[in-house]
Amino acid sequence: MATEILSIGSNNSAEFTVLSGTPVTLILRGAGNAAVKMKGSDDSFITIGQLDASAPVQVLDVPGTFIVSRLNGADVEVDKEG
Repeated sequence: MATEILSIGSNNSAEFTVLSGTPVTLILRGAGNAAVKMKGSDDSFITIGQLDASAPVQVLDVPGTFIVSRLNGADVEVDKEG
């Protein structure tokens, strides 16, 4: 069952972890864009992908810590499953 991780009015999701062997699916809801970011060894977040109308779903299958950030001020929501 999907859980909302980025709601309208929020700029960033809370950090979430992907464990080895346990993929997570991100689902964009709404018109707009959201960046998928992974935490690096220096604790900064690096953009590794984007959710948009042409690619509204992304599967994360590498272990790490991630956030999702709204782009261009669009009112989008993102759900996470897994």
